Amino acid sequence: MRGFWQQFLYQRGFFQPSEQPTQSPAVAAPVPEAVVYPAPASEAQEPKDFAEWFDAQPDLPNFSSEEVLRVLSNKRKGAQNEVPPRALWENLAGAMRVWQEVRTRTGKAVLLNSTYRSPRYNAVVGGAQHSLHLQAKAVDARVAGLSPREVFGVLMELREGGFFRGGIGQYSSFCHADIRGSNATWTG
Repeated sequence: MRGFWQQFLYQRGFFQPSEQPTQSPAVAAPVPEAVVYPAPASEAQEPKDFAEWFDAQPDLPNFSSEEVLRVLSNKRKGAQNEVPPRALWENLAGAMRVWQEVRTRTGKAVLLNSTYRSPRYNAVVGGAQHSLHLQAKAVDARVAGLSPREVFGVLMELREGGFFRGGIGQYSSFCHADIRGSNATWTG
């Protein structure tokens, strides 16, 4: 083995010509097998399901996957809502961040009414044909201890302050906020 390393080092200029090793290996040294180490736990790994993914969102500390899944499992007139397709999960997180900021600013619990809606469920509940709930970009909610008018005011402050661009709707018992990318305001 010593001859192999001498030859290796000579070929890379670690020896002067006068120092050239005289012994060369008769047989090439075997190449060691590659060692495969497991990925560090800190590296992001693909979540197994929606709940695991949602609970890993660091900027949504006041919401749990359980409460979101409860809304996603609503059933009305025989139509069962469902977890959004994986491609829409980031949309839902973006819409939820608006309500997380409402929670942060008011210090009060946010109670979810509606998040993503499957097409069938949206039709049964009378949602608009092109509702942003279908894209997981809208969330309807109430805030404990605040009227819809007060919540509407908080949402307007957030939008005017540049926290998000989207729609804000005030209804008799809840408010709607979405992240459509352009501002819209209404009462229903």
